[in-house]
Amino acid sequence: KNKDKKICLFVRNDPLFLLACTFNKNKNTKLIFQSSFPHEDISGNFLKRFIAKVIYGIAKNKVDSLLAVSPKGLTRLKNLMPKLETAEFIPLLSNRNPKVINFELADKNKKVKFIYAGDHSKFRKLEIVIYAIIISINNGLFAEFKFIGGEQKDINRLSKIPGAENLIKRGILTFTQKIPRNYLIDCYTNFDVGLCLIPPDKHYVEASPTKLTEYLNSGLAVLASKGIELQEEIIENSQGGLLCSWDVDSIANALIGISANKQNLLNMKEKGYKYSNENLSYKNY
Repeated sequence: KNKDKKICLFVRNDPLFLLACTFNKNKNTKLIFQSSFPHEDISGNFLKRFIAKVIYGIAKNKVDSLLAVSPKGLTRLKNLMPKLETAEFIPLLSNRNPKVINFELADKNKKVKFIYAGDHSKFRKLEIVIYAIIISINNGLFAEFKFIGGEQKDINRLSKIPGAENLIKRGILTFTQKIPRNYLIDCYTNFDVGLCLIPPDKHYVEASPTKLTEYLNSGLAVLASKGIELQEEIIENSQGGLLCSWDVDSIANALIGISANKQNLLNMKEKGYKYSNENLSYKNY
């Protein structure tokens, strides 16, 4: 009705929505495509990947701007649509601070408390992390681990790992299903170290881990895995945690290492929080 009205269509990840928007685009419409997952490379079977490539080929002359969540993802998008000059990346960031920030150890007896929040599906290969926890505890680590966000079928699967049941009975390892996000953010401050251990598979290499920024923004040190480019950059720049390789022994050694010097751990918590406040907010982008 209003011929002067400008419309911006913002499509996130879904190739079919992108295709639909290309057919509904006119001279008063701008089309932004944000992609954080390479559907054309690893989505489902060959047919799905082929369809995604065809759609991107159709859409490339209709898209006005590209948006990625990491530098690696931006490179992929520019290769998909090389003639498009308008492109940028904005990482996935935390948009809420917890009510209280705690820069002391969460446990008065100096037991280091770890938290993992997020996906528990088979794609995340958390079995490797659980085995590493079992090894670290058997080697004398004085710590507790809480995993939040898994579906019951995944919790059942992980609980059956040899050695895990004993840790669960002793209260060293606990699993909790999804909880409301606001409560989750506030409960972070009951822990010392956030686990951002992600397999460096094709599914995740260009990821921008939301939990990483949430942990730092809540005053937690972070134990993160190598192989995720943006994750490595944030940990190195913030000095708010440790990086380790994605294998059982490396993770077990890192769990012990980040807990060994309590003062270093407290320093990581403060540095990570400061860096997050100064650099990891949407106003910077």
